[in-house]
Amino acid sequence: MDNLTVQEDHSIIPDATHSIKEMSEVLFVDMDGTLIRTDLLHESLVLLSKQSIWRFLRALLSLIHGRAAFKKTISEAVSPEISQLPFRKEVIGCIKEQRAKGRKIILATATDSAWAQSIADELGLFDGILASDGVHNLKGTAKLEAIQKYCREHQYNHFDYLGDNYTDLPIWRKARSVYIVAPSPALMAKVRKFSEPAVILGTWQSPILSALSALRPQQWVKNILVFVPLLASHKVFTLPLVKLTAIAFVCFCCCASAGYVLNDLGDINSDRRHPTKRKRPFASGDLPISWGLPLATLLLTISFTLSGLTLPTSFSVSLAAYFVITCVYSFYAKQIAMLDVIILAGLYTIRVFAGGMATAIVISEWLAAFCLFLFVSLAFAKRYAELERLFRANETLLSGRGYRISDITLIESIGSSSGYISVLVLALYVNSGPMKMLYVNPWPLLLVCPILMYWVSRVWIKAKRGELTEDPIVFALRDRISIYLGIIVIILFIAGSYM
Repeated sequence: MDNLTVQEDHSIIPDATHSIKEMSEVLFVDMDGTLIRTDLLHESLVLLSKQSIWRFLRALLSLIHGRAAFKKTISEAVSPEISQLPFRKEVIGCIKEQRAKGRKIILATATDSAWAQSIADELGLFDGILASDGVHNLKGTAKLEAIQKYCREHQYNHFDYLGDNYTDLPIWRKARSVYIVAPSPALMAKVRKFSEPAVILGTWQSPILSALSALRPQQWVKNILVFVPLLASHKVFTLPLVKLTAIAFVCFCCCASAGYVLNDLGDINSDRRHPTKRKRPFASGDLPISWGLPLATLLLTISFTLSGLTLPTSFSVSLAAYFVITCVYSFYAKQIAMLDVIILAGLYTIRVFAGGMATAIVISEWLAAFCLFLFVSLAFAKRYAELERLFRANETLLSGRGYRISDITLIESIGSSSGYISVLVLALYVNSGPMKMLYVNPWPLLLVCPILMYWVSRVWIKAKRGELTEDPIVFALRDRISIYLGIIVIILFIAGSYM
């Protein structure tokens, strides 16, 4: 352990007249999961894979030299935003309280020393650090040896340790007092076999609820778009087709949730700078990042197994295309202005086409054009609302996107125009040949046009006022006025079909 990283800031030096008992007052504090509600290595791996998949793969090769060397390689490749990390307030409060009593506080972590030093500098609460140094990986018994070595060199007879994980058990067994953070019942039972915790900070919360939150079930309402072909073809009461569409809906919910999980992993840094997105499970640290990839894999397995067993191959192809485009959007295209909006509108439109493929209902060019222009308008409204919030916060750049505040006028112009073009497409459809084959009376459908124009205008007014705080389609399915308008539109379509 001679090359072990031991760095000190002698901001607190016990007086030489202190007794041996007082000199033994040293507290070692773990970092990942304890000081911060996340794992810095896992975050950095996600960040590196997003920046460059080739650099990520090259970094993995350093594992042949051991985990310490691997951590060193990653720390040299990426730099997490230390100031935005989800620090545990209760732990910081405990550290400040112990410092006020004259105790020496040492950051002891398996994280690479470069990151540990950055965090120590950010907080200014530590008198030194023990960290992995590219040769030694300070985890479990290796960290215990480093702590004991430090105590011998500084003549401490005892030490206390603040941690949160099963890997800390060997250290707690040797510590004079156990300080533990948000322990699970199982971990608490193991600790109590040899010691009663002196301090318990925070309460344990099952990650299951956070995992469910990461699926964004509130966004599943967007997948109702797969029912549009069924409604447009007047086959909504054909039970076999309804069953197939319902299965398609479930497949899209699982596939979309997998995309949301991967998106949230890639957007951790930008989410933490957002007033509401910072509460998302991965960004807040409520859900371990290590859950992300297995959770997405499980969802995709369910989605494609179900579609492969029950729906046409063409639907599975469209589902795969949706997921691939979602990944391209999440990791790359969302940072490119205008392209991100076109792709976002395309993802809405794919749902409609997939619904047609699930039921073998042909999507007309009229419906395709209508959906494309309307969804482009809604996608621009979403970006406009985000820029409007930045404008109100006196910021200039939309984090994680390719837009500036100066783009807001152009976005408003293109987005609102696209919405009104969708109204024009509907008006032209009313006078087309295909419409006359499905509807006996075109006049009720003409009345849909001003209703749609009003709704599009209302969405943009909401966006301009900063009141559009969610996806426009989700907004439409939750907004009382939008629901009332939707009911009126359905009545008008029924009237056009049978009166």
